[in-house]
Amino acid sequence: MTDRAAFKDAVREALIDRAEALFTLAWGDPVRQSGREWRARADDAQSMQMQGADRGKWFDHKAGVGGDVFHFYGVNILGPVSYTHLTLPTSDLV
Repeated sequence: MTDRAAFKDAVREALIDRAEALFTLAWGDPVRQSGREWRARADDAQSMQMQGADRGKWFDHKAGVGGDVFHFYGVNILGPVSYTHLTLPTSDLV
């Protein structure tokens, strides 16, 4: 395993260890703080697995999107990224 892959795995494990904190940071309090799956109180279409091999995996049933903790962090914590501020010389586009 490369150093980069090992680092990525370590970060993923650290995020999974903090699944409860990530959930509440992004979506607020869950309907119940027990059980295998948490659902957001504000929008029960948003869920995250809290136990087992799928811990940290999330899904927004209304939007039809989900993923692992990296994707959760990017979508729900960092939010949309805009690249409109970037300019490239036209010679780079061909």
